[in-house]
Amino acid sequence: MKRGRWALRAGFCAALLAKVVSPGCAAGDDPPSKINSLRVLAVTADKPYAAPGETIHFSMEVHDGGGSGQPVEITWIGGCFDPEGDLYYACFEDLAGAFTEEAGGGSEVTIAQGQGLTEFSLTLPEDIISRRPPPAAGPHYGIAYLFFIACAGTLKYMPEAASGEAGSVSLPFGCFDENGARLGADRFVPGYTQIYSFADGRGNENPKVEGFLFNGAPAPEDDDALPVVKTCPLSEDERRASGCSADDPFDVCPAFPIDVIVDPSVAELDPGATTPEGDVLREIVWVGYFADKGDIDGDTALVSGAVEGFHGDHGARWIAPAEPGITTLWAIARDSRGGTTVLRRRVRVE
Repeated sequence: MKRGRWALRAGFCAALLAKVVSPGCAAGDDPPSKINSLRVLAVTADKPYAAPGETIHFSMEVHDGGGSGQPVEITWIGGCFDPEGDLYYACFEDLAGAFTEEAGGGSEVTIAQGQGLTEFSLTLPEDIISRRPPPAAGPHYGIAYLFFIACAGTLKYMPEAASGEAGSVSLPFGCFDENGARLGADRFVPGYTQIYSFADGRGNENPKVEGFLFNGAPAPEDDDALPVVKTCPLSEDERRASGCSADDPFDVCPAFPIDVIVDPSVAELDPGATTPEGDVLREIVWVGYFADKGDIDGDTALVSGAVEGFHGDHGARWIAPAEPGITTLWAIARDSRGGTTVLRRRVRVE
């Protein structure tokens, strides 16, 4: 899970492309919007851009949709500042030192680990910018990497994977069950996020989202007042069979609109993006919708474009699962400079 500007834009484009090229007569795979395994949906920083010496507070939105009930161990690893070439895997040598008995003093690496540890704080060095020379072109900045891991088992350090070379681009850890078997991606989620610090003092706020709409009305946060809907009695295979003679599940079952309430001015100016004439553009803002049960149609929507501005139509549709119970819905707004805002609501299915 990357939080670089290019990665976020690429992820948004890939999500839209998938809607165009997905074929279907046979049942397909579950879409990314369905949370039926261990997933880290977002890591939110209260200051996506921060000043030297500032402390940033991080919050992880993690959900285990696999239903195993296994406790999730969360690990945070901070303290990699200004790696060579701004490459995240150039941090691995320092990480290796922090996880071995030979680790010497003076390391900036900070580690926190525990079950359900969804909060973490990291302080930037005072010299995060000044320790590196100004570039020949572009803004003078420093960069901090924060690595995180969610493991529904026991995390183990794997030194053989810690070379930090271009061919080794995954964190040097594995997640193992009680029998020592290595767990796969549905039970082990590693990733990283970035924080920038600019000499010109530019900042970035997380996208301001004012509310979550379910079926046209504000969705309550109180579990005593959850919206109630009926089940949709389609099997998983019937839901995944699209095209040919298959019925569209969103025509067969009641489809409930979901949306976020955002102001048209949600996108901030992005000093790093300009037109050929030198005019400053606004950041890109989009929203992704997720559910641990049921299905979502239109799970990624553009909220504000760099050139055209605000898009008023940024909602999606959700249909209920076949089984009764509580469904969790998420709306996660992101901007192209690393800002994130998470809204979570629940629906009762009977």
